[in-house]
Amino acid sequence: MTSFAELIAKLKAADDGWESIGPQPATRVDEIESKFGIRLPQSFRQFLIEVGGIEYPNHYYTSIDDDYLDEQDGFLCNTNMLREQAGQLPDGFIALESDHDADQWACLDLNRMNDDECPVVWYHAFEGRVLGDCASSFDEFIRRLVAEWAG
Repeated sequence: MTSFAELIAKLKAADDGWESIGPQPATRVDEIESKFGIRLPQSFRQFLIEVGGIEYPNHYYTSIDDDYLDEQDGFLCNTNMLREQAGQLPDGFIALESDHDADQWACLDLNRMNDDECPVVWYHAFEGRVLGDCASSFDEFIRRLVAEWAG
């Protein structure tokens, strides 16, 4: 199976607007889980370790950057923005991407963790509700994203 680093290299080759943050030590992911009292799905943990996160102009993906432990602007920045925009967001949801023009945001639903994985759901920011699952896991979500952008 293609690693996350190989997937992102394919994405960057297809469109040079994509950037990756770079590999991160597992201890940083452990710090995030400890500080924010969450347990991330294994595929997302591995993605963060291998890639650190991805960026694209006007799209902001949840990642590990220099201020990853900052309560407002760090790892939970997208989740905090969605909470502000929607006025509510169920506990246990982590927004994966922010797009200020989008009504629907992809979120990890940590409440449905099963065998170290959880689904990714579409959350409607203005209706304040889950529209449904968009992927059974982060692994499926990111592979689908790469397939859509890189073919």
